[in-house]
Amino acid sequence: VKTLSSKEAVQIFRNGRSLWANEEKVIIVLPSNKSSMAEPVAKHLYGGSVTAMQKFWLALVFQGRANPPVFLQTEEEIVAYISKNPGAIGVLPRGTASIPASFQLTIR
Repeated sequence: VKTLSSKEAVQIFRNGRSLWANEEKVIIVLPSNKSSMAEPVAKHLYGGSVTAMQKFWLALVFQGRANPPVFLQTEEEIVAYISKNPGAIGVLPRGTASIPASFQLTIR
């Protein structure tokens, strides 16, 4: 997948898909609460605060409806994790220099 609609991207990050088309498991990678990226991601993808984002996932995991996302603090940690884990998807600010071109998705 190289292009997603904005709606598709939000659905993935809100547990709307557990497998990619190639049957690879979707692994969601999000910024931890100590990351400077956490507030913008929480607001854009989850419509609230970092605490609300964490509660959203805690509820899904507690109900047995999802595996927890991986929470990492830095852009470098997110890129490294995604590069080592097929199926992983994360959010990083536009222009992050360390993102390999092959990892970038276009959100239309």
